[in-house]
Amino acid sequence: MLAAFKDYIEQTALFSPTDKILLAVSGGVDSMVMASLFHAAGFKFGIAHCNFQLRGAASDADEQLVKAQAAEWDVPFHVIQFKTKEESGKQQKSTELMARELRYKWFAELMESFDYQLLATAHHLNDSLETLLYNLAKGTGIRGLHGIPVKNDKIIRPLSFATREQIEQYAETEKIPFREDASNKSLEHSRNLIRHKVVPPLKQINPSLEQTFSKTLKQLKETEELFLWAVKQQHQKMITEEADVVKVNMVDLKNAVAKSTVLFEIIYKYGFNADHVDQIFRAIDNVGAQFYSKSHHIVVGRKELLIQRKKSAVAVWTKIEMLPETINLPKGELSATILKKRPATLNLGKAVALVDLAKVKLPFIVRKWKEGDKFQPLGMKGKSKKVSEFLRDEKLSLFEKEAVLVLESEGAIVWVVGHRSDERFKITKDTKEILRISRLG
Repeated sequence: MLAAFKDYIEQTALFSPTDKILLAVSGGVDSMVMASLFHAAGFKFGIAHCNFQLRGAASDADEQLVKAQAAEWDVPFHVIQFKTKEESGKQQKSTELMARELRYKWFAELMESFDYQLLATAHHLNDSLETLLYNLAKGTGIRGLHGIPVKNDKIIRPLSFATREQIEQYAETEKIPFREDASNKSLEHSRNLIRHKVVPPLKQINPSLEQTFSKTLKQLKETEELFLWAVKQQHQKMITEEADVVKVNMVDLKNAVAKSTVLFEIIYKYGFNADHVDQIFRAIDNVGAQFYSKSHHIVVGRKELLIQRKKSAVAVWTKIEMLPETINLPKGELSATILKKRPATLNLGKAVALVDLAKVKLPFIVRKWKEGDKFQPLGMKGKSKKVSEFLRDEKLSLFEKEAVLVLESEGAIVWVVGHRSDERFKITKDTKEILRISRLG
């Protein structure tokens, strides 16, 4: 077992012999064997133990066992006691999820404070098998078929090569102390149900189930790598990013091979799921259709799907009470200055409005446009138009519309900021002073 352990670490380049590793040790057979192997191999390590106070005296006995073993080996020992049930009640999370969040947050703090390069957990081959079966039962894509990763960022699983049986045999041979958690036999937990009721019949079909599974895992991992490469090629053709908006070309998406999978691989990172994929394709020709995850917003545009992080609903409302003046906006700033001379050209682009100063009065209000707003777009000879209709004709996306501001004087819109000024306030040959308003950024 020790030789196989060393070979596995070398073959997978899991860590360097000079790295300092933090071991998550519960006191169960898996983690105690892992710690014993680290000690026997002469690696640099410390032990972290979480007492979740969920099993009364048994939890305290686990802590004492791990503490005693760390002292015998003369290695750093870190321990913490969590009020897990109390915290799960406060945050309305399951005890299992709460325990996971608490321990990994603490592990990260330990690694930073004591200069550990990596965190090792004692997941083994059977854990990966049970995870795959669980994912299959619940429904999964290809990512759910590779079991538990051997390395994930700074977390390593150095026992991934070993079966549960091998670990237990090693503990017996080397007389490694450990404690049994009675909850591991409870069939109330889905993982235990798989372990005790699903895996045994499979082993009757294939007594070498774990070894076969190990080979299958390698094949699935390579398949996943090929799959991700192919998806990346598709994405490079159809995705563009502009500012804070991700745009997905809908013609390319509709013509893509395995288009549902391609779309899922685009949107899952933004909190969307497979059900959203089906909903989006049903509404793919319905311009303006919208979909929400906890963090992002998707809109069906004319030619593209538009993905953007949700923005706060804070209204923009501010005043310009003196000239010259510059005010900050959620994105960029607005500058108002007085010109004594006419510029050489009046066509300064959409980011600048030139207004007859005599036709406006302070204060100016800068706010988000709202339904019902009307103005007289410059060049339309005094014809009024709703701002909503003007923005539609400008072919702005929903996200772009949401960001549009207006500048008004005495209740009249002077400028749809960054788009069009109002005919009523334009400069003429009789204009004495010109107000120049610029959108910067």
